[in-house]
Amino acid sequence: MPAIATDTSWIEITAPTADEVAKLKADYGLTDEILKYALDPNERTNYDYDLFEQSELFVYHVPYRIDADDVHYITAPISLIYQGNYLFTFNVRNIERVNRDFAALENNAEITDYANCILMALLKMSDEFIPALEEITATRNDLDQLLDKQTTNENLHRLSHLAQSLAYFTSATNNNEILLRAMPKAHFGEQLDAVDQERLDDVLVEAKQVAQMTATETEVTDRISNTFNNVLNNNLNGIMKFMTIWSLVLAIPTIVTGFYGMNVKLPFSNVSSAWLLVIGISLFFVVWMILMFKRRHML
Repeated sequence: MPAIATDTSWIEITAPTADEVAKLKADYGLTDEILKYALDPNERTNYDYDLFEQSELFVYHVPYRIDADDVHYITAPISLIYQGNYLFTFNVRNIERVNRDFAALENNAEITDYANCILMALLKMSDEFIPALEEITATRNDLDQLLDKQTTNENLHRLSHLAQSLAYFTSATNNNEILLRAMPKAHFGEQLDAVDQERLDDVLVEAKQVAQMTATETEVTDRISNTFNNVLNNNLNGIMKFMTIWSLVLAIPTIVTGFYGMNVKLPFSNVSSAWLLVIGISLFFVVWMILMFKRRHML
């Protein structure tokens, strides 16, 4: 339980057990309602001030990698609660990078109270999107080159994972930015001194930059994905066109020989070289159809 100020202690919680949750209620007075928000792995970005409990809740989203073998992310909420001179941080998914960020805050000399700690934590959590976006950009560049040479299902799936990750990032970074924009008029923002107001502005600027980086990467990835979808559709249309044309061409000999295969009297059917005539008629119509397709630029 490190101290972040003379009158404030910091308690870190990662994947708490039922007994630990009960202890948080009994020893620190955290209510079921606030713990429900803090422990929900799908909770949206949020700030809430409880006047009765004198507690403040921050829920902020960060990247969470769901596949160790592929660049595939979602976002996960990190919750911070200030109540009764205790600052609680909840990292329910036990994200290692967030744990390292929080550990670095313990030795930060700039932190003198809980407000400093929260602002620095929000700044670090905003920056967590940057290495994830850089990894997505590098992977997207590699896939762009690979897809030019070999459009495989595996590479297309990897590209779709990047698009899915960026969809989560877009929602999270926009909501994080909205939260920070509203902060100056919230109870937390109204209590900040001039120095912390500047820190809050710095956090907002960083959140804006991350949101813009995400929007730019999303646009590029979507364009690449759309381009390859169009290429695949054109290739498929070309294959279907080729198969349709040649199925019509190859149907001509079947039709002609089919007539002479019936048990009815037909011209020249009694001639010993009638098979040459059948071949000649078939070739004539095959050549005629090919020329017609070429004249109409269909072949």
